[in-house]
Amino acid sequence: MKEKKKSITEIVSSIVENTKCFISQERIVFAEIEKQGKLIIVSIDGEVFKNYLLYKIFTEEQKINTDMINHIILLIKAKAQYDGEIIITANRIGVKKGIFYYDLAKEENKYIRITSKGYKMVRESPIVFNKKSVTSSQVIPKVNENYSLWELKKYFNVVNEEDFTLLLVHIISCFIPNTPHHILIFLGNQGSAKTTACRFIKKIVDPSSIDISAMPRGKEDLILQISNSYMTVFDNINRLREEYNDIFCQLVTGGNFVKRKLYTDSDIVAYSLQCCLILNGINYLTNQPDLLDRSIVIPLRKISSCDRKTEQELSAQFKKELPYILHYIFQTVSKAKKIHKDIQIENLPRMADAVKWYCAIAEALDIDNTDFLKIYHRNREQINQEILSENITAYALIQFMLYKSKWKGAVSELWEQLKNIIEKKGISTSQPSWAKSSSALSRQLNKLKVNLEEAGIYFHITNIGNYKQISLENKKGMIKNELKKYN
Repeated sequence: MKEKKKSITEIVSSIVENTKCFISQERIVFAEIEKQGKLIIVSIDGEVFKNYLLYKIFTEEQKINTDMINHIILLIKAKAQYDGEIIITANRIGVKKGIFYYDLAKEENKYIRITSKGYKMVRESPIVFNKKSVTSSQVIPKVNENYSLWELKKYFNVVNEEDFTLLLVHIISCFIPNTPHHILIFLGNQGSAKTTACRFIKKIVDPSSIDISAMPRGKEDLILQISNSYMTVFDNINRLREEYNDIFCQLVTGGNFVKRKLYTDSDIVAYSLQCCLILNGINYLTNQPDLLDRSIVIPLRKISSCDRKTEQELSAQFKKELPYILHYIFQTVSKAKKIHKDIQIENLPRMADAVKWYCAIAEALDIDNTDFLKIYHRNREQINQEILSENITAYALIQFMLYKSKWKGAVSELWEQLKNIIEKKGISTSQPSWAKSSSALSRQLNKLKVNLEEAGIYFHITNIGNYKQISLENKKGMIKNELKKYN
């Protein structure tokens, strides 16, 4: 007797009932499906799940029914809201119970499991990794006793050994999940191989079919692009828009971003993002203290014609060495995990969590912590000088305190004094970094507080009756005039 053909309702009901579904912390719904004889967990909004449904429906109905697919997805989402198991998801790197997991993004499900005792490749992970359409697989790490991570230097045209030490420690730190990461900024003229340097780091940390990209024009496009990868690289930036400065600051420490699902409804999609960012350009991309305080800046030198190699030659050599690079990075991360809990740093700087991991990694690389912190602080000093050199208000204040140890008076009086300095120097007061009133001066100084203190100038503002009083102290004596562009 011929088997009765299932109705559309029965097919839909069977698929929904037999699909095990999950929901992430961002309320994204996932489903468990069988692919090539193995169970995998995928987003139900992704291409893999939709193709899976197409195949299931075709085997039952012998025809394609896209309307049915949309219907099934809506029902599974409803099911997940009430009965879905809550799961941890991550892009490329995640942590569960103190154990790090790195997704090799292989079809056969291979992960690197890192503990303080070492690392090994495993077939299962307690974390569901978001494999997006741009996600590329990573090579399998291999041991080569004749290789050293210091050989990576040949791929980056750094100015000196100190800059490479900081860069190497930073690259390894990108394998530490769920912690703030400095924004890495490469600066250099044409011919310094900034883009190539970015590509190599992206291939080490988070290989993707889109290794570098131009800066998106809209905020939503920016957040969407960043949400698709663990590490995002923006190439050849001239100047960052102010609203992007704020977004990048949030991305360093972790931020929540929302947008409407459709223009026709009030429902929203929430993104909880913390990622690694790399930017490059010829000059400093911003003068915003908040962003630069969360960055490390690595200048690159122009390659001489006798030292220049084609990108094809470099890429071939890099591809050969990548398995060894990954082995020693995973090994170093394991050592750093063991060291990290005992790291003690006096006078913790901003980005303290990231700096503590820097120190643990440096120690794992047999670099003395004191020496490494000197390297880190010298990089911070260079960035601080740039912040102050681009701000007219800061320039005027440094000039005002150049030969003074202390000064006290009304904020309005100080503003008049600074205005006189600027006018005598012939500097336009229409520039954005100039405080155009005494109340604006208070706001500007508070924004620059950390940077001014690093330059030796401390201040305290007090409300006294109907005016504000400011106390200034120069703790470094005669301050070096760093603001040559305005002299």
